[in-house]
Amino acid sequence: MISVNSETDYIGEEREKNSHQLYWHDLNKTKFLALLSTSSLVLRTCFHPLAVIKTRIQTEKTPVKSTSEMIKKIRIDEGIRRGFYRGYSVALLALLFEPVFMGTLEITRTFLNNNQPRFISISQWDIITSSLSAGTAALIQQSFLGMFYFILNIFEFSKNTNLNNMLTCVLLSFNHGKRNTLNILY
Repeated sequence: MISVNSETDYIGEEREKNSHQLYWHDLNKTKFLALLSTSSLVLRTCFHPLAVIKTRIQTEKTPVKSTSEMIKKIRIDEGIRRGFYRGYSVALLALLFEPVFMGTLEITRTFLNNNQPRFISISQWDIITSSLSAGTAALIQQSFLGMFYFILNIFEFSKNTNLNNMLTCVLLSFNHGKRNTLNILY
């Protein structure tokens, strides 16, 4: 059994070695996760139009000469809000899983750091810990986000604005086992 004092001494020794490192238990988690979500919202708002343009260029039936031509086409045909921010509401739902990623990453990293085997050096264990923590967090986050990104891509390239028709197409593609939903929507 570890006493509270010996655990505190170990944490203090670790901090002296790694004074540049932030520790999960030192953070104000409410403030950290709120700022993380806010920054993710700002980034998603700024870069969502680029994702829409990329998806439209990739799925366009007739080849497009340039990115600027696609931007003009979307702006003229659909307008700025409807064209460039298509599927944005689904992208906002994906923001709910940003804190899940960071929480899983830090909790896994802390758990692994507290259970370091004696025969592995600190530098090797840091590499192992970082890799396993990031892999675990990414696996958990992507298992939740896979369906959101699938639906988001359908919204981004579809010119059909009727939500019921689009969701019906998504369900049909799942029921019939079709992998190419592009053909269903056009």
